[in-house]
Order: sequence, then structure tokens, then C-alpha cells
Amino acid sequence: MLLLIGGGLFISGILDPILGIEETDGQGDGANLGASFYKLEDITLNLGGDEEKSKFFKIGINILLNNDLDISVVEALAPRIIDNVTAYLRELKPRELAGSANFDRKRENLQLRIRAAVAPIQVSDVLFHSALIQ
Repeated sequence: MLLLIGGGLFISGILDPILGIEETDGQGDGANLGASFYKLEDITLNLGGDEEKSKFFKIGINILLNNDLDISVVEALAPRIIDNVTAYLRELKPRELAGSANFDRKRENLQLRIRAAVAPIQVSDVLFHSALIQ
């Protein structure tokens, strides 16, 4: 009977001040201000391949960061990010960008390269806001 009363007091929160349990709102200490997007400048390059006619590829990328405070660090690392992305994209052939499944694989590969470039900053996702093959 005593256990039931104690359990009821604990669940209702009456014992929280006595036990030193503090209620949090899930925001932590305020360091994580929420997710934010960082837009890289558009990248234009020649695609690799042994075709006579060269193909140009223009892509616009948004990076989803877990913390608003990381934007300034990512801005400073933007040249490294663009270099990693450009080095990867230059080796692609136009047929490797055909279809949504191939494009999704390229997005995952870009996400790995961007995460490596900005480590230890957490990157949640990489989004394309534009892509053009000409």
C-alpha cells in the first residue's frame, strides 16, 4: 500500500522538488538553437567522359546543419566543401546522373564528402535546390 502511494506521488510530480528532479523542456542549455540551412554558391563544371561533346553540370546545394551556431564555421570552410564536391562531381559521367535513384546516390555521396569537410560539425542533410545538365 505504501508503495502505491509513493509511486502515485512520484508520477504526479509532487516528489520532484524533494528528490531534486528538474523538469526540462527539451531545449537543453540553449546551445542548440535549432536546425538551419546554409546555401553554398552554385557550382558549374564539366562532367567527365569520353564523349566528343562536353557536358556542363550546374548544381545548387543547401546544407542542413543541426545547430545555428555552426553557420559561421561552415562559411569559413566553404572553399574546402566546394573543393571536395567539385572533385567528386568532375569524375561523373552524364549517364551516372540519369534517373532519380542515381541522383539520390550522388546526394548521399555528396553528404559524406561534406560531412568529412566540416567534421566535427553535424550535417543532417544535403539538399539540391537546382540541378542542370547541358
